[in-house]
Amino acid sequence: MTETVEVLLWFLGIPAGWAAVLLLVFAVEWAVWQAEGATARCQSMLANWRVNSSARWSRQEDNKVFLNWLAGRTGMSSATGAVDETLVEAQQQADIIRALVEEEVPKAVLRCVETHRLTAKVTGACHFFEIAFEPDCYQLRAGVVWLLAHTVEFLQAYPLRLDDPRLLHNSIVLRKRALPTCRRCPYIQLPVDQAPRLCPTAELVQLRGEHHASAQ
Repeated sequence: MTETVEVLLWFLGIPAGWAAVLLLVFAVEWAVWQAEGATARCQSMLANWRVNSSARWSRQEDNKVFLNWLAGRTGMSSATGAVDETLVEAQQQADIIRALVEEEVPKAVLRCVETHRLTAKVTGACHFFEIAFEPDCYQLRAGVVWLLAHTVEFLQAYPLRLDDPRLLHNSIVLRKRALPTCRRCPYIQLPVDQAPRLCPTAELVQLRGEHHASAQ
């Protein structure tokens, strides 16, 4: 090998070596970047799974609380979901629905509006928003929303709902009017001296006598 060839190989070999080193560095950096991206995606998926799992568990627990409360209020020994053996008979489900729609929902709604009026009177408030977050008022509004939400869900799950015109009517009224209204209570936006005796939802579910009510 001549000296000229050796010199050429030496000068050409250095850039080639640097190029190989740079290529290796880039390859390592790319691999690290890919690994970090994969890790981040895995962590995000795991976090989303945990959130969804927690939400499902919370909803299941909240539904159990509602059904236990309902069992106590209606005198039933058990009040679980549609697959519960004690509720597969339509008559028993109808009794529970009647108690909800004709008794419990109206009583809760009327108690809520009456408590707001009483609190405003006792405190001398000029506007209902002044007493909106008093403990009794706030808890009653939240309780009505909770009760309405579960009642709507219970009605939707009733297998014979579409066969009963009255039940279907009440189901639609509660779902489309009562629940959305109570979630954004318009009553607390009114001046006390201009507010009607009943809030919009109370007008929908008025008691008949002492213990009965019907969705209008």
